[in-house]
Amino acid sequence: MLFAKSPIFAVHIMAAFYISLKQLLTHIQNKFRENFSSSYWIKAEVAGVRKVGSHIYFDLIELERGAKVAQIRACAFFGEGTTAIAAFEKETGQKFSEGIKIGARVSVNYHPVYGLSLVLSEIDSQLTLGGIELQRKETLKKLHTNHPQIIRFIDGSFVTPNKLLPLPRAIQRIALVTSASSDAYADFTHCLKTNESGYQFTVDLYNVLVQGYGAQSSLYDAFSKIRLSGNIYDVVVLTRGGGAPADFLPYDDYHLSLMLAQFPTPVITGIGHHMNQGICDFFARVHTKTPSTAAQFIIDHNYDFEKKIKELSDTIQSRSVDRLRTAGQKFNNLQTSFRLGVKNLLRDHSEDLRGKRFLINTRARQVLNTFEKDLNERTLKLSWISNQQVKSQQQQLATLSTQICQGAPNLVQQKQRSLQQIKELIEQANPEKILKRGFAILKKDGLIVNEPATLKAGDKLEIIQHQSIIKTEVIETEKYNGREFEL
Repeated sequence: MLFAKSPIFAVHIMAAFYISLKQLLTHIQNKFRENFSSSYWIKAEVAGVRKVGSHIYFDLIELERGAKVAQIRACAFFGEGTTAIAAFEKETGQKFSEGIKIGARVSVNYHPVYGLSLVLSEIDSQLTLGGIELQRKETLKKLHTNHPQIIRFIDGSFVTPNKLLPLPRAIQRIALVTSASSDAYADFTHCLKTNESGYQFTVDLYNVLVQGYGAQSSLYDAFSKIRLSGNIYDVVVLTRGGGAPADFLPYDDYHLSLMLAQFPTPVITGIGHHMNQGICDFFARVHTKTPSTAAQFIIDHNYDFEKKIKELSDTIQSRSVDRLRTAGQKFNNLQTSFRLGVKNLLRDHSEDLRGKRFLINTRARQVLNTFEKDLNERTLKLSWISNQQVKSQQQQLATLSTQICQGAPNLVQQKQRSLQQIKELIEQANPEKILKRGFAILKKDGLIVNEPATLKAGDKLEIIQHQSIIKTEVIETEKYNGREFEL
């Protein structure tokens, strides 16, 4: 009992039950091997891919509604694992990278140092490819269901407002949506610049991300910028180079596809699908396989327009030559007929003209003789009438002269009496005589006052009477009632 109560003895007893960490983890490792001896097929999304030496390490995750619900480390060891990845990349054309969804056969592995992980041994390529195609089909179905007036399915193909837009007769102004650093940009612009017909194009680049995170929003923003730019483009070209099926997922985006379907400018796609078409290809006005074929389509379109113009020009020229030739022949025939007709007409009418000229001369002489005789008679008559009128006027003039001589003295005396009366009236209006009769002239500031009502108290006045000038000042004014003064 004394030993049991000793603290030192208790520590020694407990130390006898310790095991090492390695022993514990090795035990766990063995249990894992016993309970997870076989391999398992799982579906997951790849994340954090990194190569270390000959091995490839990565994470497998599972998302629900955008939230991570499971995650574990995984490894593809050199040999079986790396061979499975190489076969997957060869079959799908998709690089084993972050963001892809795979179906894989894995075994559970627990290591005392590195912990829990999964070891990759095989990948189901068809699951990845099928998932991409299934996602595309679901997006197409959703677009068609939600927007039946915009996206219609007729006779096995999709019909959109953009697909129904007419292409310009000649394409010159182009909005190019792609990455400035991509081969697609280089291929497209090179093909346009080196066209054999020498066509000139104006290309405005709208630089975007063409794959990976943010590609969908980058592409969508580019189309928004084109619409808001105010620039008038003949077409919009949406292009990128080739790639794996998963690289084209941004071009199956719901919102981007809906905008493209109703975009007001014709869209030409050259996205690089070699196996099939994406949603943007279905909805665009023109679908081509690659950037170079998109450029060649534009060149061929312009060549067809030029060809039609040349054909019309040749037709117009040919028809013009034919019409000129026919018109020339008709003109020559008309000219010949006209000359012949004029000659015949002149010949037919020359004799008639001579006869009419003789008749006109004869009639003219007769008319002149008649007029000459009548003129002589009228001249004699007019001369007699003029003489009679002159004699009558001379008699009237003599009578008038006599009357003037007799009445002139009386008229002069009468006018003299009238002048004398006017002189007397003028003398009576003389200011001197008026002042002598007691009247006065009123002046203010050297001017005669005609309106007494304008005067006011304090005004300086001059009163001019016969032989005197009185200077005074206005004390007050009042209205006059019109009665005469009493003297």
